[in-house]
Amino acid sequence: MVPVPGPTIRDVANLAGVSVATVSRVISGSAPVSPATRERVEEAMAQLGWRPNMAARSLVHGRTGLYGVIVPDVANPFFGELATGMTREAARLGIQIVMLHTDFSEEQDLAALDLCREHRLDAVIYTSGTLGDAHRDAFRKLGRPVVLAATFDPDGEWPGILVDSEIGARMGARHLLSLGHRKIALLGGPETDQVAAGPRWRGWRAELAEAGCLPPAEWQLEVRWKQQHGYQAAISLLRQPEAPTAILCCSDMIALGVLAAAADLGISVPHELSVVGFDGQAIAGFWRPPLTTIGQPIGLIGREALHLATRLVAGEEPPTTRWLTPELIVRGSTATPRR
Repeated sequence: MVPVPGPTIRDVANLAGVSVATVSRVISGSAPVSPATRERVEEAMAQLGWRPNMAARSLVHGRTGLYGVIVPDVANPFFGELATGMTREAARLGIQIVMLHTDFSEEQDLAALDLCREHRLDAVIYTSGTLGDAHRDAFRKLGRPVVLAATFDPDGEWPGILVDSEIGARMGARHLLSLGHRKIALLGGPETDQVAAGPRWRGWRAELAEAGCLPPAEWQLEVRWKQQHGYQAAISLLRQPEAPTAILCCSDMIALGVLAAAADLGISVPHELSVVGFDGQAIAGFWRPPLTTIGQPIGLIGREALHLATRLVAGEEPPTTRWLTPELIVRGSTATPRR
């Protein structure tokens, strides 16, 4: 049987109504192409099931078509949604993603960056949190574009895309205050975290201080970002003789741990305790009660980070960090306090 040849780059060009050279420019990023033209070419590629030959592209352009994505916790749904936004867009653009999990370890971060450098990946998208001097040195040694997703560089050397956490924290505190809560506890990550936890602590405290109800130190607890740590902290808080009527949490995962603790202690949410999370993970809306949270456009952050990486690979000048506005999502875990 004679094999049937697959689609070619010329087939893509004919279907999109452009030249072969234009298709090549879309693939390689070697020259500007209008968004409308790029969309037609990408749709033609998807319709025909045609993908560029990565080995050939690497030889011609010095590129591999591979992007590294460094993720600190693959078990956390936040990073799962973030990575999904990137990988779906990458598949549409004919880019391959190499996912590297580092478990919030600086040592593993640096090992992952070394791996990206050794294999000459076209770009790196870093999602792993606060940057240290060692990270900065490793980024410079890469010799490839670096994009920060859901994190940022205070010095502005590398562009990032993320939500303004301080504004989001104020939204959460303001929501509880508007319901009449004055006994509000805070569960946040380490304040040294310049990306997420630190700004959220600042936003909470500023909003609560302005209302004259900043909580005592024993109601302001640093915890890790996992459910079990939110659970343990909430058990400690809710067993106190004078317990809070509401808890602001630095992440949805911490907040889900708080909801579990309240259930185990026989405390009704939201009638006896209100809980607010931060992130807007899909799972939070399916909990019982569904979690009130500060939503981030997680998938959008991932997609935009990938688009920015492709533009930098094509030689565009890096933009400044892009700050997105969070959204208050009111669900069933908050209500007017009874006491």
